[in-house]
Amino acid sequence: MNRIQRIKNTYYAFNILYNMGIMVFGGTLYLYMKSIHDSYADINLFLSIFWIVGFITEIPSSVIADTFGRKKTLISSCVIRSIGLFLLFFDWGNMVFLILSAIFTLPGESLRSGTVDSWMIDSIREEE
Repeated sequence: MNRIQRIKNTYYAFNILYNMGIMVFGGTLYLYMKSIHDSYADINLFLSIFWIVGFITEIPSSVIADTFGRKKTLISSCVIRSIGLFLLFFDWGNMVFLILSAIFTLPGESLRSGTVDSWMIDSIREEE
């Protein structure tokens, strides 16, 4: 298998695994938050903050990837998102953890969104 095909396969595998995780997260988020006794108002507050922060952080994420490099940005996105999901796990009705979780989770996604595609394209260009 040539190097370009290996880069593509790595890209596809990463995206498949990541998107499967997002599907599980999205499909069970309401159920999980309701099971830890968050009200619907709390859940909607979390999602509102989540999407507003995502809107704000999406554009600067490509500048960060260009400045610090794709690999470092991707690793940072995984760490930031993990912190946000960790805080969500320890929410248990504490509004501070809920808000911090929303603030950390989507910037991690914003950093990842364009970084993986750019990393693959740059890697293929280097091989050609």
